[in-house]
Amino acid sequence: MTVIGISKDSVAKHDKFVAKHSLGVVLASDEAGNEGPRSSPVQVRTKGPDRDAPEPPQNLSAIPSEEDFGRIVLKWNAPIADADGGELSGLDRFVVFRSKGGNSSFVPIDTLDVSLREYTDQDLEALTNYVYTVSALDEAGNESVRAQSVQVRTEGPDQVAPAAPQNLSAVADE
Repeated sequence: MTVIGISKDSVAKHDKFVAKHSLGVVLASDEAGNEGPRSSPVQVRTKGPDRDAPEPPQNLSAIPSEEDFGRIVLKWNAPIADADGGELSGLDRFVVFRSKGGNSSFVPIDTLDVSLREYTDQDLEALTNYVYTVSALDEAGNESVRAQSVQVRTEGPDQVAPAAPQNLSAVADE
């Protein structure tokens, strides 16, 4: 039996890895050289690198500290599948992003080990709005889309004076 490759190769390159798709047919022949009909085309794909990013982290929450006005605690759930719905493999780390005041200018503030699902942001300004999001990365470097962002305002010292007393009365001592 002879395998004849048809030159319809496509090569996908990603950094130093290569995945290859080939199309071929199988041809049977006997010892006398008689050839049978060719088979239907068969597509073969060699295993390439992981190109599927994880799903984004879920259920992101941000809780301001009532005791330490400059601290916010973030919590989230790790993804359980790749973004294409396939099996998640090699989840490696999380990146925490913060924006001061709005959703427009996120900057990465820390990269965390995959075992962590909580982050404490400290030394923040009191009575200030912050917006947070988190992304997940796998061992191949594929980064998820960012989790749905959450907005939180840091606590601060009481800045409102109490209301003036009302309905006062005085009674003289006898």
